[in-house]
Amino acid sequence: MSDPLRIRAAAVEITPAAPAPLFGYRGRPPAYDAVRDPLELNGILLRQGRKAVLLLAADLLYVGGDLEALAREEVARRMPDADCAVVFGASHTHYAPAVDATKPLLGTADPRYVEMVRERAVLVASLSAVT
Repeated sequence: MSDPLRIRAAAVEITPAAPAPLFGYRGRPPAYDAVRDPLELNGILLRQGRKAVLLLAADLLYVGGDLEALAREEVARRMPDADCAVVFGASHTHYAPAVDATKPLLGTADPRYVEMVRERAVLVASLSAVT
């Protein structure tokens, strides 16, 4: 008999608490002045036996290598016995702050916002992990 397929999901809000520069192109107005729709970070984990895949999606223009690596590290820590692929994508909205400081031509990353998104990415990865 094969192992059952187990599924877990998690979602958190990543709307900035204070105005932050939006990502997309340099020379943009310095920050937003109102929130029309909240930003989210969602995750779903599919696991069968030792094989697993974690799909993460964030309402951002671009995720960046740092966030991807952070999610992989958290999954590896939480599920050391699993062979887990992590796919982290962005909705490609130009109405979200930057989280990748390596792309200065697309805008400035606010360190406070980057840290909040990092913390919440770890939270979604850990909540999604099935042991």
